[in-house]
Amino acid sequence: MSLSVSEYNLKEEEPAEVYSRINKEKPDIVVTLGTKASKLAKEKIKEIPVVFCMIFNPKKMVGSNITGVSMEIPAEIQIKGIKEILPDAKSIGLIYSPGSRADYEAISWVYGQKGFKLITRKVDSEEELSGALKDISSQIDCFLMIPDSKIYSPISVKHLLIQSLREEFPVIGLSSLYTKAGALFSFDCHYEDLGRQAAGITLRILNSEKPGDIAPLMPKKAKLSLNLATAERLRIRIPSQILKEAKEVFGE
Repeated sequence: MSLSVSEYNLKEEEPAEVYSRINKEKPDIVVTLGTKASKLAKEKIKEIPVVFCMIFNPKKMVGSNITGVSMEIPAEIQIKGIKEILPDAKSIGLIYSPGSRADYEAISWVYGQKGFKLITRKVDSEEELSGALKDISSQIDCFLMIPDSKIYSPISVKHLLIQSLREEFPVIGLSSLYTKAGALFSFDCHYEDLGRQAAGITLRILNSEKPGDIAPLMPKKAKLSLNLATAERLRIRIPSQILKEAKEVFGE
């Protein structure tokens, strides 16, 4: 199959200019990278198939002409990591807002099926995070972060990580940036594999499948990052095999 590619860069062009170019060129398909580009496509592009990539909350993006690949690490991958790194953990803390309630409910079901107990609190803003943490910190074996811009900012994450050391509960972060900052471990997407998944969906659509008939995909692979300084502070021994498998190790 012979393909020609046009690039639309929202860092260099205004959204209105990008949409005008797409409208004029009328490509057979549009592939978006990141939340900003995907939201623009969701709002403006109705007649052209769209494949999104590099976003969270894919349920908010899908439509009759749009599907793609999420960055959300499947709960099964997280659970496998918890069982290997924290084998005695049974109670997991989780804080969510109305905006992340659907993710919380899905996670609760999967974790419950695997025998974990979730200790949760709902908050409406990051200002409420501190109080919610105080409520649950004595009841949890670890704390699981979920994507939620209403709750997590640089300031609130710093507070979470400081309190995790003070109260001695490990944090499972959202990416290696959180691990580097003090979370015990995190899983990152395998970005090359995400690209392959998005390319596979694109080819299916170019071969006449309808985007609305293709369910969004979750990452198939993930990269583990570890913070050994946090592990030492919390007196957690990381198995040697896990250390070998980690793609990034901080605090050595």
